[in-house]
Amino acid sequence: MPHEPVHASIVYWRRSRWNGARCEPILMTLHEGRLRARDRAGRELFAVAPGQVTGRLSRFGTLLLTVGGQAFHLVGRGGAQAPSPTAEQQRAYTDFRTRHPEPAPTDRPGLVDQLLNGAAAWRMRRWRDALGDAGAGVAR
Repeated sequence: MPHEPVHASIVYWRRSRWNGARCEPILMTLHEGRLRARDRAGRELFAVAPGQVTGRLSRFGTLLLTVGGQAFHLVGRGGAQAPSPTAEQQRAYTDFRTRHPEPAPTDRPGLVDQLLNGAAAWRMRRWRDALGDAGAGVAR
């Protein structure tokens, strides 16, 4: 039986290129052949098979995904004006990780990314890799 990737984290959806307050935390999970995302209000933004997702990782660490014709620009850390994840998002993430522990990463964030960006680009590279392993059309 082939290994099916399981991954989850709270990422930030950059709804505006210029307005940091429009950078919204979403809980994104990859499990049982579905990529799901929920916003701060608990609304499902998408729940699709990874094969329905295309995208690429920008050199600045933004994961540019297209899901059902809609573009999502995702980053690993919100700006100063971005709202914080809700308690429900944090709880749902913790519950997911309790049920589906993830093996320790085999790679580490780069020093500059870690110091200046809180390892946000590394977290998005891990998403790109997990989506690619699950069959999404993401460029590596």
